[in-house]
Amino acid sequence: MLRKTIGLCLLLCGAAVAEDAEARLLWTTRVGGLQQGSAAVADGQIFAPVLGGTSVVSLDAATGAVRWTRPLADSSPFPPIIDKDSVYVITGSCTLYRLSRADG
Repeated sequence: MLRKTIGLCLLLCGAAVAEDAEARLLWTTRVGGLQQGSAAVADGQIFAPVLGGTSVVSLDAATGAVRWTRPLADSSPFPPIIDKDSVYVITGSCTLYRLSRADG
């Protein structure tokens, strides 16, 4: 059972941790073009499509620091899919990208 619930608010580009009814902001990060959309979180890393542009960004979940950004041929309106070593991103033109979780 999880004792902490982690809430990610990518509209505000921040992360909050909620314990019981209390919530507090942990960090904020500005990512140009990051808008509404779904992110994926695994092993302390956040992966999100940059809908205002044509890239995917990886953020450190503890600090909000940008770990890497990877350009794509077009934008991705879909949430990334994660496996052990890879992040899969499907773009609006149905192109599938396989990116390394470590460095994009």
